[in-house]
Amino acid sequence: FNVYDICLKSGKIIPKLDHQYTIIMNPFCGNKNSEEYMAARIRDWNVARIQAAMAESVRILAESPSTLLQPTEQHWNTPTNESFKFNKRKR
Repeated sequence: FNVYDICLKSGKIIPKLDHQYTIIMNPFCGNKNSEEYMAARIRDWNVARIQAAMAESVRILAESPSTLLQPTEQHWNTPTNESFKFNKRKR
């Protein structure tokens, strides 16, 4: 990300448009001058932090037992959900 960006529409590696930012373009917007065309403009040091966090998340998920990745019945019986059901009945 220091010298090149990746075009999300074509997958091509293109020269960096702005050397302090990583710009993510919206490939579904036809008007290149519109605000919708630029999906995000992220400072490069933030991009590095986001990449590190994503890599850590993938590592944790890869090392986790498969039971942690699938919802179980107990997740639906939390106090928050029970109190929501109770408050809904009172109305």
